[in-house]
Amino acid sequence: MDNKLSELSKPACQMEMSDGEMKNLYSQEYVSALLAEIERGNGYLADVRYAKGCCENAIAVREKRIAELEAKLATPVRLNASTVMSRRYVVEAIRAAGFTVEGDE
Repeated sequence: MDNKLSELSKPACQMEMSDGEMKNLYSQEYVSALLAEIERGNGYLADVRYAKGCCENAIAVREKRIAELEAKLATPVRLNASTVMSRRYVVEAIRAAGFTVEGDE
C-alpha cells in the first residue's frame, strides 16, 4: 500500500449501528483508490469489501432514521378541540407526541 493509500485508509468517522456496534466509515476517495489498486492488480479486495460494507451499513442506518422521522411527521398531534385549552396543555400534548416546542433547550 503506497503512502497516499495508507493515509486514506484511516477512517473518516465512526457510526453507531442499530445493534450498538461501532463501524468505521471511509471516504469515497479511499474506496475509489482501493478499486484502482484492484484494477492495477495489487488486490486489496478484503479492504474494498469492508469499506463497501461500511458504506452500505451507513446508508441503511440513515434510511431507517429518515423513515422513522417521516412516520413521526405523518402522525398529527391530537388536541381536544371541544374545550378551551391552556398553552401548557397544548405544549405538553406536542411534547408527548415527540416534538419540541420553540423555547425548549
